[in-house]
Amino acid sequence: MALVTSLMVAEKKCRKCGEIKPVVEFHKNRHNSDGYAKWCKECRRVYNKAYGEKKRAVRETKKCCRCKVVKKLSEFHYDEIYKAKYSRLCKSCSPISPRDKRPNQKTNRCIDCGVAVSYGAERCVSCASKRRRKRAEDSIAYKDRLNRAKNYSEEATLTVFIYGLALPNGEIFYVGQSLQPEQRFVAHRSKGTPEVMKKIDELLSKNLSPRLVIFEECDSKMAMEKEAFWIANMLLTGHPLLNRNIPNFRLMGLEVADFIDKQKKLYQATP
Repeated sequence: MALVTSLMVAEKKCRKCGEIKPVVEFHKNRHNSDGYAKWCKECRRVYNKAYGEKKRAVRETKKCCRCKVVKKLSEFHYDEIYKAKYSRLCKSCSPISPRDKRPNQKTNRCIDCGVAVSYGAERCVSCASKRRRKRAEDSIAYKDRLNRAKNYSEEATLTVFIYGLALPNGEIFYVGQSLQPEQRFVAHRSKGTPEVMKKIDELLSKNLSPRLVIFEECDSKMAMEKEAFWIANMLLTGHPLLNRNIPNFRLMGLEVADFIDKQKKLYQATP
């Protein structure tokens, strides 16, 4: 409806100068009922020119935050950390540039790695964190805590069970280690490897269930060697193991029998 009305209007009165002019002397504005602006093009041009000169004059001056005097930008120190690119205090109130007062000497950069940092900071977050960590590591208290933790880890030992999952006919199809083998035995159905879970599901579908076999108890420090020994031993005796770490023996360049011979000395030396 506004478009039809605008075609019917031939002349319009300018709200700024009060003159009646043809509609071609007005900018189009679809928000008005007649489809044209309220001011003519000449009045709008004069207004925009005056407004631009006023804004430029404002941009060329700045008010000092201390003396509250409006001065030219040349009376302020250039500083890139501010949005206006000039310091808040004029040169009369602050003869020395804020950049010269910073510890990193005008660069506003980290003194270690050289990346940009915020005002007043000597180092970036990463370098400051590394420096604090190094100072902490050099302290006597930190070394004492580290020694106590190391001694505790050497003294604290846990009992680990080397277990196996057996078929109803007695064949072992998995060898593992756990602090709580009974709970681990129950969890194998939902949290085990896909091969083991599939094997258990096949047994359950035939109304059969695997059995838990405890091979031995050992120290937590020897758990890996004991587990590797029993895996190799079960393979040598023909048990169809589904362990994923069986190919590790091949990567070591050893056959299963050679691996057992290599582990027997260590195995017999431990209680």
